[in-house]
Amino acid sequence: MIEGENSLTSTFGHAGLRNGENPLAISGQGSLFAEGGGAAGIGGDRKQNGSNITIAGGTVTAVGNEPGAGIGGGFMSSGSSITITGGVVTAQGGKFGAGIGGSYGYDLTGNSADVTITGGEVTAIGGYGSAGIGGGYWGFCSNVVIEGGQVTAQGGERAAGIGGGEGGGGNDIVITGGTVTATGGEWAAGVGGGFNGDGSDMAISGGTVTATGGSEGAGIGGGVVGDGRNIAISGGTVMAYGGDFATAIGGGSGLDNNIRPCSGGRGSNIAITGGFVAAIPGQTPDPDYAQGTVIRPIAQAIGSGYGSLTYGDSSITGGFFADEARDWAGNTVYGLAPAPGYAAAENREGATKDAFPVRVLPVATLEVRADVQHVCDGSAVAASEVVSTARYGDADALDAVAFEHREAGRSDWKAGLPEDVGTYRVRATLPEGADAGGALYAAASAETDLAIVSADGADRTGDPADGSPAPAERRGGALAATGDPSGALALIALACAVSAAALLRTASRRR
Repeated sequence: MIEGENSLTSTFGHAGLRNGENPLAISGQGSLFAEGGGAAGIGGDRKQNGSNITIAGGTVTAVGNEPGAGIGGGFMSSGSSITITGGVVTAQGGKFGAGIGGSYGYDLTGNSADVTITGGEVTAIGGYGSAGIGGGYWGFCSNVVIEGGQVTAQGGERAAGIGGGEGGGGNDIVITGGTVTATGGEWAAGVGGGFNGDGSDMAISGGTVTATGGSEGAGIGGGVVGDGRNIAISGGTVMAYGGDFATAIGGGSGLDNNIRPCSGGRGSNIAITGGFVAAIPGQTPDPDYAQGTVIRPIAQAIGSGYGSLTYGDSSITGGFFADEARDWAGNTVYGLAPAPGYAAAENREGATKDAFPVRVLPVATLEVRADVQHVCDGSAVAASEVVSTARYGDADALDAVAFEHREAGRSDWKAGLPEDVGTYRVRATLPEGADAGGALYAAASAETDLAIVSADGADRTGDPADGSPAPAERRGGALAATGDPSGALALIALACAVSAAALLRTASRRR
């Protein structure tokens, strides 16, 4: 427990506050300043890992000197099992050291694993080639969990805000709460891969996350030429901004690099099922821009980076989106069609509709019968003759279906179902609505052909033993209509004759 003001500064090769891999817990109301000498501020000496560190309170400032991390590994060593539950924590990595995580590790020793933040106010700043939270220079990052608190992570040049250092990837990054601001250095992602590093297996389900890629790095996903894969957003508010030529969520750019020409990062298995999402890609040249003989595709907002020869693999089944195109009529979100069975729709919720005007909903179930035939028997065409299924989820919605029709050969639509003998095209529309539990569903529509025929033109089958006429049938799944041919059937014939006469008069006027 710390009380009052405390300051620790070490000589070369030693951490300001050294624990190596022994458990270290810091709490209290006081302050602590710890600066390493060519090692971590808090954690490992030179060539010593820094792990099993818990900070629960106080004001803690940890400064690593080249090449140590602020909190974590010393030279050529890793930082792991670091937990922050409270306090005000500032971690500044030295050159080649992460703010929180690994140190210089050209032989892949400067990795970071198992960093958990559940509370407090945390600021982590990476040195050159090192992440704010994650890998040091050439270090990888895995298993970062942020559940709460206010977290600001700034990557050094070529390193992610949260994720990999230069040449390193960032994976298994989970954010469930808190306010998180992650900014990548040049050529690195905000959350994900560093320079030439992938970002993978990342999930956001809560909190407020602002992720900004450096030049050519994705907001969330790959650094320059790095892929962004297995990214899931199910909740929270996510503001993702791609660096120049990179996606907001997905792959980094492949435009301005000499590693693998024409190799923009691919976005794959990106799933958005909920939350409030803004995805703004970086500046992109004209799609006809060419270098050599290759035309480079533009960066997507969600998907693959500029220069990728493969478009991204994305699935959108829910959420609200700050897509200024507002193209719910074209059923797109940031130029992407939602997954089958889902549709883009206007967000009508007053508190969020201005900032996030588009939402994605499951589509209501609407199925119509094929080639419907109704026998003119004095009754109107019933909705159930045309529609076989209408549901919001499991709730029946037949009564909510609206109809339009047009005569065969004509283009003008009229409201309702037709009444006169003739052939028609019928459009059924089930508007946006909710099931019994309040879950919303997007509108659905379908069309079919409908023929209304006179009773004399109906099919007659069978040969009743008593010699009476066979019953007239309604086609398309409707019930049979039967009656006394000397009474009710005569009235039916009269009604159909009137309809037929009206049809002939209409046809004569058209001539």
